Amino acid sequence: MCDGFDLEPWSLYRTRAHVARKSHKCSCCGGSIVIGDRYRVLVTVLDGEFSSEKECPECIVMIDRFEYEHGTRSNSCIMPRLVLECIEYSDDHETAERWKADIDRIRSVK
Repeated sequence: MCDGFDLEPWSLYRTRAHVARKSHKCSCCGGSIVIGDRYRVLVTVLDGEFSSEKECPECIVMIDRFEYEHGTRSNSCIMPRLVLECIEYSDDHETAERWKADIDRIRSVK
């Protein structure tokens, strides 16, 4: 596993599960969230800046795994960069390969 990340704490952090009633775009991978998909909304305030982001089912799995393994997460739009850093600094080949599969999925969507 790569070393920890020094991320600023949010003054507001809230997630909520939704079922799409209309199409949305995932803030992490840029993929489509279609009607009927379960997705997550992340609402944060960091340094006085409000953010509301949507996460598709595939990115939810990746983000939750990242949070479990690293004890932290970031806004959805920044997660691909954190995963790339994890791959770069990982000393565990198996873990790096798993993260590379996630990045390959994200790149194939964009």
